[in-house]
Amino acid sequence: QAAWPAMTRGEPVIIDDVRGASELAQGYRRAVGDLFETALLHVHAFLAVPLIVQGRATGMLTVSHARAGYFTADHARLVRAIADQAAVAIENAQLLEETKARARETEALIRADEGLFRSLSLDAVFQALTDVVVDVLEVEKSLAMGPDESVGHYVVRSSRNMAAESVAIVEQLLAATEPLAQDARDDGTMPPIVIEDMRTADERLAPIVANEGIRSMMVIPVRSERELHGRFIVAYTATHPFSQGERRLMAALADRAAVAIENARLYERAQRAASLEERQRLARDLHDSVSQALYGIALGARTAQTMLQRNAGDVGEPLDYVLSLAEAGLAEMRALIFELRPDSLESEGLVVALEKQAAATRSRYRIDVQATLCGEPPASLVVKEALYRIAQEAMHNTVKHARTNRIELALTCTDREITLVLRDDGAGFDTSASFPGHMGLQSMQERASRVGGTLSIDSS
Repeated sequence: QAAWPAMTRGEPVIIDDVRGASELAQGYRRAVGDLFETALLHVHAFLAVPLIVQGRATGMLTVSHARAGYFTADHARLVRAIADQAAVAIENAQLLEETKARARETEALIRADEGLFRSLSLDAVFQALTDVVVDVLEVEKSLAMGPDESVGHYVVRSSRNMAAESVAIVEQLLAATEPLAQDARDDGTMPPIVIEDMRTADERLAPIVANEGIRSMMVIPVRSERELHGRFIVAYTATHPFSQGERRLMAALADRAAVAIENARLYERAQRAASLEERQRLARDLHDSVSQALYGIALGARTAQTMLQRNAGDVGEPLDYVLSLAEAGLAEMRALIFELRPDSLESEGLVVALEKQAAATRSRYRIDVQATLCGEPPASLVVKEALYRIAQEAMHNTVKHARTNRIELALTCTDREITLVLRDDGAGFDTSASFPGHMGLQSMQERASRVGGTLSIDSS
């Protein structure tokens, strides 16, 4: 400490005799402690020069001699020249180590991205986070937690190398601390919690520390610009000083995890919205078709019952009506079930699917639908589904907008191409016009394009 001010000024320090009474000699003896009377027993003269890196003293180079008063200004200049060369070498070595460290960090983050963005399932993303911490960053133990609005607090979403008993204790702590309310006050500046000596940690963590043998840990927030998505823990069973590079790497991992979690949540919300829209559509279809058919069946059955009491000979007509409604309802239900299970395209084929759709349209809207279909085409499932969805949308648009009485559906197959044609005798429309809010035509165009096909529309 006594010599360092001179080092910062770029000046050498010479102590003629470290066993003397000068302030520098006393400072030397305090610095070396017990070594003064053991390993350094022979030392009398001492010389120190600064190691200057980019104009700043980052250390010192020292030499000693057994003879008091040995070092001169010439010695100081010579050692300073050696120190200057050493400082350059040290700086280059430090830069090389920093470059290697950054390269390792970049490689680790690339591997982390592969795991985090492999799935759009929220549970899978949280599991990937703890897997990356253990498998890629080589941390001993990891646990990730995230908010669960249904219970009003955080829950453990994934863990690695943690005993079930320890995870259960964490769950109890999370339930008791109500962190969701705390997160509402988070202004985006919450730093990581670093505990390098668990003896100083909250006593509530004692059971986990005892179970897992944890000595050092860090809790890192996973945050996007809009919200806090959760936290993850990295832990070691030996005392572990967290370097600035390690903290920087964990922060970068947290940023990537936040993006992956946000993507997964947006995907889940979109899936829920799409599912709700599909359920509403099916509810409308069931109301417009099957429920009406069932109502007609019930009405026809009551009519037949009344006629049976009056005159059994008149029962034939209402029973025929009931039978026709039952057949129409059955065709409609088959089409709706097929829409719910499009994977049956693979087992039943495109031709069967189109026949079911034609039958459903025929029974639902009382329209003459004529289907002329080739044998099952040798096409991939992706192509078959695109053709089925195009035909479905085309018939829906025809019924809804064309006010048609007849639909002709044709499927022709050759070795080179598959052609799907739908004709109707309804009202035409301007094919060059745009129809805001109606995505049917665009959807058909996109489906055809995705499988390498084309869609053409003629209307008069």
